Amino acid sequence: MIENKEIQDLLLEIKPEFNSFGNGFQQFPNAITIYKETEDGIVIDLYMVNDVLTAQIWLNENDEYILSDLEVSYIYVYLNSLLEYELQLYKNTFEIEKERQDEQLIYYIK
Repeated sequence: MIENKEIQDLLLEIKPEFNSFGNGFQQFPNAITIYKETEDGIVIDLYMVNDVLTAQIWLNENDEYILSDLEVSYIYVYLNSLLEYELQLYKNTFEIEKERQDEQLIYYIK
């Protein structure tokens, strides 16, 4: 958990963005970004790709929020769980689409 309650609340309300980096026809999500800039100057900029976390949080333009080891671990686990959930959704969609294509192939062969 993040010690700063305002940052904790913001973190949990930000909608993540997922990306796929790599080669191949079917690329699964392996990156997550959480970014928010508030009117009062708070900036939350979190990015994780292939299990490497980059995190910057600013309380205002001159005051960076320094994360403790526990806060970094919390953010890592949080982002990783979101990424795993998105990956599972992606895999389920991929499998359903593959089954549908297989059914169509069987239909056309008959």
